[in-house]
Amino acid sequence: MSWTYAYQGLADPLITVQSRFSHPLPGDNFIPYLFVHSMMSNGHKIPHPIVMDYLSSDRPPLQAAIVLSQYPAITIPWQLGYQVLSVELQSLWIFGLFLLLYALNIRRQAIACVLTGCLFTNFVFVQSSFVWPKMLAVAYMLGFCALLLSRRLASGSEWRVVSSLTAGALLAWAFLAHGASLFALLPLVPTAFLFRRSVHLRALGMLAATTILLYFPWILYQKFYDPPGDRLLKMHLASVYTLDSRTAGQVIVDAYRALTPDRFYFLKKENFTVAFGQHTYWADLEKLAFHLPQNEPARSIVRLALVKDLNGLGFFYFASTMGLYQLALLAIPFGLLRRFRSAEWKAAALFLVFVLLGNVIWCLVMFGPGTTFVHQGTYVTVILGFSAAILAFWAISRALAIAVVAVQVAFFGYVHVFLLVPYAQVLHPTLSALAAAALSATGFLLYRVAIPKVQREPEPLLS
Repeated sequence: MSWTYAYQGLADPLITVQSRFSHPLPGDNFIPYLFVHSMMSNGHKIPHPIVMDYLSSDRPPLQAAIVLSQYPAITIPWQLGYQVLSVELQSLWIFGLFLLLYALNIRRQAIACVLTGCLFTNFVFVQSSFVWPKMLAVAYMLGFCALLLSRRLASGSEWRVVSSLTAGALLAWAFLAHGASLFALLPLVPTAFLFRRSVHLRALGMLAATTILLYFPWILYQKFYDPPGDRLLKMHLASVYTLDSRTAGQVIVDAYRALTPDRFYFLKKENFTVAFGQHTYWADLEKLAFHLPQNEPARSIVRLALVKDLNGLGFFYFASTMGLYQLALLAIPFGLLRRFRSAEWKAAALFLVFVLLGNVIWCLVMFGPGTTFVHQGTYVTVILGFSAAILAFWAISRALAIAVVAVQVAFFGYVHVFLLVPYAQVLHPTLSALAAAALSATGFLLYRVAIPKVQREPEPLLS
């Protein structure tokens, strides 16, 4: 946050993050803020609509609910207080990923390497400061994955009841944070099957009951208090953007009935092209490295435009989001040799299967054409894509993984410190010092993850 506002923008923090690091982003980060602010300013009455024609039932409520619970504690300017709290919520994915990796018996040094490689990506930086609740949903889904993929729900241990109830709660909170969590659950089921992660029948029953119990009040709210609440379903699964009185099921069935086989093929082909196409990412990277103007003012302008365009491509397109980590596809086959088949390689293979299945299912489920932009799916695939790449390199060589992450961190630092410099603006000395202090503290914490004070034999948290 210190680096986000190191040049300017504390007076309008939500507006600043819309263009600080990337192309101009939409106003979605305002929606939970407007909901809470309008509600507290109007005698606790829920606004109808929140903004334009968007209803409170159109988007899941968890982030707004958490902000409401902390409303009395926010004493600094309200919009900045909302931004601070929301950035904290978006950052909870760090704990979810740590739990998942620890549950899969990954070495502490490898966990620290993965966390570093994920943290220092433009995707995470933008999505943590642009506070729509997508990263909050990632935190809960990763926690759910930690329980499911570690075989904890298949065991007959005395902790199975607690694990089942916890898994059900995490799944419900993931859906209450963002509906795109569905695109993480759908590939998780076949991935668990392929890697023989079974669930005890009683555990499955307790999990499902907990999820339904926690999610059901939101269904009632959507249906009876601020109906219809299915606008985003119609938008993504049937490409119906206008208000429609039909049910979501009717809209989806009617949309597909109207398709010819050729049209269906075209829609889905375009979805795959958008998700997996390279677009202009590598060409822009080449221009940034070799084809900048010689004139310094023009050079600065073109350089900043190219960087923001690169970051924008990473915001929209999955392949571009992966960036350097796409090279991990070359590392995965090494696991076919037994000496490389470590816990890190097995986790990398598991994550890669999840990511591939997730993107294929997502491209098929989204109506199209070309609607598979990263922000319209789940960010779980992105975080696990980063993790799979780093773990695949680690399985081959610890030095190789550290080198790849070091290159990523260096490129990230170069872009953010030297290239993403707003025109004619000077660094704020206090915020710059805070950013440096936060960076140092982050490095120390990652060191403690890798090398804890008390060394002990691996003791998987959820095995």
